[in-house]
Amino acid sequence: MALGSFVLLLSLLGVLGLGDPGPLEDVVIDRYYIPKICLREVQMGDFIRYHYNGTFKDGKKFDSSYDRGATVAGVVGVGRLITGMDRGLQGMCVNERRHLIVPPHLGYGSIGVAGLIPPDATLYFDVVMLDIWNKNDKLQITTLSKPEHCNRTVENSDFVRYHYNGTLLDGTPFDSSYSKDSTYDTYVGTGWLIKGMDQGLLGMCAGEKRSIIIPPFLAYGEKGYGTVIPPQASLVFSVLLVDFHNPKDGVFLEHLEVPESCKRRAVTGDFVRYHYNGTLMDGTLFDSSYSRNHTYNTYIGKGYIIPGMDQGLQGVCMGERRRVVIPPHLAYGENGAGDKIPGSAVLIFDVHVIDFHNPADPVEMETVYRPEGCNITTRNRDFVRYHYNCSLLDGTKLFSSHDYGSPQEVTLGTNKVIEGLNRGLLDMCAGERRVLIVPPHLGHGESGARGVPGSAVLRFEVELISMEEGVPEGYLFIWHGDPPENLYEQMDLNKDGQIPADEVPKPRGGLVGCGRMRGARGAHPWGQHPKDAADPKHLGALGRKNAQAWSIAAGNGEQRGWGSGGSLFSCPCCCLEQSSIPIPSHPIPIPIPSPSHPIPIPSLLPPAVLHLHPDPSGRREGAPHAQLRPRQSHRRHVQEPGPQPGREDHGRGAEAEVG
Repeated sequence: MALGSFVLLLSLLGVLGLGDPGPLEDVVIDRYYIPKICLREVQMGDFIRYHYNGTFKDGKKFDSSYDRGATVAGVVGVGRLITGMDRGLQGMCVNERRHLIVPPHLGYGSIGVAGLIPPDATLYFDVVMLDIWNKNDKLQITTLSKPEHCNRTVENSDFVRYHYNGTLLDGTPFDSSYSKDSTYDTYVGTGWLIKGMDQGLLGMCAGEKRSIIIPPFLAYGEKGYGTVIPPQASLVFSVLLVDFHNPKDGVFLEHLEVPESCKRRAVTGDFVRYHYNGTLMDGTLFDSSYSRNHTYNTYIGKGYIIPGMDQGLQGVCMGERRRVVIPPHLAYGENGAGDKIPGSAVLIFDVHVIDFHNPADPVEMETVYRPEGCNITTRNRDFVRYHYNCSLLDGTKLFSSHDYGSPQEVTLGTNKVIEGLNRGLLDMCAGERRVLIVPPHLGHGESGARGVPGSAVLRFEVELISMEEGVPEGYLFIWHGDPPENLYEQMDLNKDGQIPADEVPKPRGGLVGCGRMRGARGAHPWGQHPKDAADPKHLGALGRKNAQAWSIAAGNGEQRGWGSGGSLFSCPCCCLEQSSIPIPSHPIPIPIPSPSHPIPIPSLLPPAVLHLHPDPSGRREGAPHAQLRPRQSHRRHVQEPGPQPGREDHGRGAEAEVG
């Protein structure tokens, strides 16, 4: 700096008009522009690049690098420059500008340059310094910002995606990935990059920003690059590492939250429902199931999703949160997907698994409490009352019978509740409590229902309040003990040979036969509602029963009749209100018409059995092998309409009762 002060003093003397420097004076230096930031000054032995204009005292130009369209490159202090220029350039910063006055003896002396510079000419130079470097220089790396968490850094053979701005040392831009709206993608340490960039990217974290100053011998050297990078140019790269991976990488898993209790883990073939946020390694969000307010539902291990996610969901627990980092060769590869996932992008999925099941799963049942002395348990056709709480496996409450203030009621095995719940209510005692896990194929299936997501696994907490013995499938009612004589004729009050709805016995506490007849629960057998049967439009074959339709020959000594599996009565032990029907002490056969006589069959009333119990105690007995059952459909399952609001949220279709 002492030299700089000295030449500055000489410059001031020249400016003050003390005369041109004489033959014994040194170079005069005027530092008329000095940058605020000067990281490095020219020293002896440095390589430099600079522009200049050379004139005589009268302003006549004798040379200019600008006219040649190229900077001047050279080494300071080794005799390759005239002495005055060697001295005048020392101490300069990049982008500094100087006026230099070089006396003849420090220029071209008494000889001059033939045809260009006369002998004993004083030379005036206007110089701007553009580049400084030394053969002993090393890569200069400055970390501008770095993520707090950095689990991995760039190594040789990694594939990197980064943005950059490239400038010369004086700030002149020569290239930028941002202008191309695309990252620069390449392998590190394989010779695809200039040596300085290969070295400068090592050890970087995804999301890190660096400034990398590369000397020419680690960049494009003496040749430069096209018209944008001159020979012997130092390069400055401002780099943002977007992501990187290695072709040998597999899926990386980070377990963010694992439930304490994990009884089961997902395996190939399971159907999984999960929420996710999908981001690039720099944090850019490209997709989210939360934004759609709907889980992503799929099978795993079957190729329905990208291979990395297929692997990343293996072994997951219900309710688990995990981070799945997927390299591009297990995601969308070099082509990417759409305009949100670039080619060769590493993907990060933050996943929350809601539930999963397998199409072969049964209903899982856990008995929480079973009373002692449990001798009588539920079976299909029984009428039950129960309380329930229904939720998703993530704890989201869906429905509860407690919200309605009374237990739910249903006849088991009548397709009124979802199959999984029906199975879970079988073989229960009154007072028993269970937890049921119902897979969707035994619940509401792929379409779900109102308030129930598609393909959702359901959790039921059920408590059986009471149970009432039912009537076997296809039976209208069961008579305990001996039947009354001529039952049909006695029910036909007006003796017109038909029994419309208003002649059907009703359970209003009749005086005779209490405890001997038990009817089926459900809809009225004469129509959807009793009033329909009473409507003149529905009378006749659809609304009345005649003697021929009441009983037919079974061929095995049993008496058969017509019913619908619906409810003629609303309590398990009913009393006929017609007190005129006597109960004889011995069986009286019901008249059976000739089998050859044609019997009209109502189109809306499937056949059922009038079963005669010989045991007046009414103990359970199996259904007869020869009973005539309602016609059954062999069609494959067709999705039924969704449930109606209120107490029908967990039924099968619009007519089902709450689960």
